[in-house]
Amino acid sequence: RAMGASVEAPPAPPGADVEQERKGDSSFAQCVVEYTAGDGSMKGETWLFHMDAAFEDESRAEKKPSFPRLLKKSSHIWNREHAVTCSPMDSLEDVKGPCAECVRLFVGGQYGGGVIVPAVDYSSLRKTGSMKKSWDPKECLALRATQQPPVGDDIADVESGGGGMMGHEQRMSTFCRTAMFPVT
Repeated sequence: RAMGASVEAPPAPPGADVEQERKGDSSFAQCVVEYTAGDGSMKGETWLFHMDAAFEDESRAEKKPSFPRLLKKSSHIWNREHAVTCSPMDSLEDVKGPCAECVRLFVGGQYGGGVIVPAVDYSSLRKTGSMKKSWDPKECLALRATQQPPVGDDIADVESGGGGMMGHEQRMSTFCRTAMFPVT
């Protein structure tokens, strides 16, 4: 089985924005990641996230909380061959079941190339951590709108690690891992 990313973007019309080209009209993406585990067996994971976190434009040295960046930091696939297959989703209505894990990926500013942290529900801390049994995918992905780090004039500390420089703004995206499974 050949391993490697298999995400295709449709051709862009002349002058189209690269991100718009890739995301089309779909709001979300679902990706299956297959990798070789430490014991040599094949494993897989399924992830849900906002479509605008699907890609980074490396030709412009874009730095954002993207799924490829999350995978580079994932301890499950560090230095392991892996294959990624993604498909667009118009809504999360067809997702049957909770997130096995809800994480936030912060990049830019003091977070540099990225820091992955567990999701936190600040409105009900009792739901967070060990007391939080599972996240609904909609609930997990909605955190992106309410928990963005401060930017621009909202940054109180002048030691922001380059947070004011173009391309280094602090940003966050949420990712919902819905399943882990053996690949046969």
